[in-house]
Amino acid sequence: MPFIPKNKKKWTKSFKVWISELKFYLHKRNKFSMLLLISVIIFLLYELTSSLPSKSSAGYRIPKTHGMYQNEVQSSTPLIFPSVQDHGTLKELGVEGLFTLRIDVDGNREYVFKPEDTPMTEAERKELAETDKKKFVKRTFLDHGKLVYKNKANHPEVVIVTIIDFENYSLDHIINTVQNRVDYAQRHNYGTYVRWAQEFLPQVQKQSMEASYEFIKPLAVRAAMNAFPYAKYFWFFDQNGLIMQLDTSLQQQLLEPKVLDAAVLKSVPVFEKSNIKTYKHFDAKTAKIIIPKTGAGKLDTSSFVVTPSIHGKAFLDYINDPLVRNYPWPSSFTSAIGHLLQWHPRILKRTALVVPKTIASVYSPSAVKKQADDAERFNYMDGDFVITFTGCEASKTCEIELDKHYQLVKQD
Repeated sequence: MPFIPKNKKKWTKSFKVWISELKFYLHKRNKFSMLLLISVIIFLLYELTSSLPSKSSAGYRIPKTHGMYQNEVQSSTPLIFPSVQDHGTLKELGVEGLFTLRIDVDGNREYVFKPEDTPMTEAERKELAETDKKKFVKRTFLDHGKLVYKNKANHPEVVIVTIIDFENYSLDHIINTVQNRVDYAQRHNYGTYVRWAQEFLPQVQKQSMEASYEFIKPLAVRAAMNAFPYAKYFWFFDQNGLIMQLDTSLQQQLLEPKVLDAAVLKSVPVFEKSNIKTYKHFDAKTAKIIIPKTGAGKLDTSSFVVTPSIHGKAFLDYINDPLVRNYPWPSSFTSAIGHLLQWHPRILKRTALVVPKTIASVYSPSAVKKQADDAERFNYMDGDFVITFTGCEASKTCEIELDKHYQLVKQD
């Protein structure tokens, strides 16, 4: 009796049979299925080849993120501020004594710093403090920019950023400014990030306080984001201003969505005489940048809040671009911000322009005397959260006014 041969297993089919069946299957399917199958095959091949070591990728390493300096010093406290007692020595040294001066063939002078500069060791600190005070102050000045606070377990939610100027302000003024920030931060478990404004001069092309002070502000905020990687809000507050109500948190004053929504200026020109207006249906929960707008329609950059979001960082990086920074804007820093908001709707959509009474109540002696409705809406009155002395440089009253109002803060 002849045996009937059994069917062969599928795996014994010839290669030609497999190809024929595949063609028949693909013919029955639509183009989308075909493309999907090809994509899966390509993906699997890519994954297989990428897992294998190659000569071109051997030794390749993405560099570690850092701020101005490649080397960092871990701070034991979130209250980062410089040694203000060095004010006199820094003023004596001047910018020329703190940085390296380069002069090119055309005679152009430029101060530079070394990103790879290493911080002092404890042994070096002790030795220099005893033997060479000026060199010690210089090294301390340079090392201050290396301080970071990266303790994730006890990280502040809000960081107050301030830049101080040893060339144009007295020691008393600087002490009062820094102490005000520290007192406030300690009450609410915030961080402080206070830097000498002169630290950033090598990063700008116009290397003087008069020409570049305003554009140093976004540089300082960007540096603060590197120093405090887990913070949620960065509040820049100018040295010519004081926090008057120390018991009021920034969340209560501005950041809570309901409070912020009430303070947002909707459907108003981005800046004076602009045809572009803020969004009528602005959602306060989506705000990544907060800037006060004065009664005259100008953006007030003496006090503003930025989040370390993609929109917040894009905002700062745009302003910090040398092409933007060196453009002959009519009003310097504020004009650059106005241009950004006017021509980049994605940033405008995440920017809340708010009434100045929130974080930028401007002091005006005449307004205080009048007690008019307009004055109360835009200018500082007793009981306001903060006071700013915008324009005091022209009248040379910054130190007088700040000292007078600092005494009022201390009495509370």
